[in-house]
Amino acid sequence: MRIAEVLQGTLRHPMSHRFGFCPICGHRTVFLCLDPVTARNNMYCIRCVSASRNRHLALRMLQDMDNPPRSLRSLARGTELKILNANRGDAISKAMGANENYHSFILDPDVPLGHSFAPRETCQNLEELEFEDAAFDILITEDVFEHVYRPAKAFQEVYRILKPGGSHYFTIPFNFTGQTVTRVEMDGTEEVHHLPAHYHGDKIRGQVLVISDFGRDLMDDLSSIGFQTDVAFSRYTDRRYGIVDSFVFRSIKLV
Repeated sequence: MRIAEVLQGTLRHPMSHRFGFCPICGHRTVFLCLDPVTARNNMYCIRCVSASRNRHLALRMLQDMDNPPRSLRSLARGTELKILNANRGDAISKAMGANENYHSFILDPDVPLGHSFAPRETCQNLEELEFEDAAFDILITEDVFEHVYRPAKAFQEVYRILKPGGSHYFTIPFNFTGQTVTRVEMDGTEEVHHLPAHYHGDKIRGQVLVISDFGRDLMDDLSSIGFQTDVAFSRYTDRRYGIVDSFVFRSIKLV
């Protein structure tokens, strides 16, 4: 995001900024709200540039641990948990990346699958992950699955690479009152559009096509794979972490 856009948003909504503690970088900080309507995707920490939904996922992951550290930065200093994040270079990766048990990936259509960008940072396709069975304790995906052509196959891959009792923490746009709508399907190598094309902005890939609008039937689909899934909504008290208008799913691979 350009500096001019940040300054304009900061000046436009001065009463929406917050002071608090970031559960990712572990600093006392200021959270800048550029747009209250889309606050889950901004409320940026001025120290690590994490957004509201990034911190909500991180906070929930930490709170689910025994004797939880205050931040991912603290967790990275000594955790033996094997963690995989479907976003290289984000605030979570910057906080956790020095830990030898932390891995990250991204799908770059211009790079061969399996290509290594850096140590423990690779190019991967969620539908065909190049990791061994039961390799990870935690997998993180943030607003990724709505862009996957075959989400059922990708969720199966998540189940495969998680250890028994392992957790998939994820965020997706979600319709809590309706059913999943498939906007685009693949017929061989051709896209078949059932609805007008809709895109989400991505810092690396630009505009990314939305494939699925997920609804409440997803919970049954995850259960049939072998997951126990719940969702945590942000609370008023989470505003001290710069978390607003957010919800995070956790799927546990049943033993």
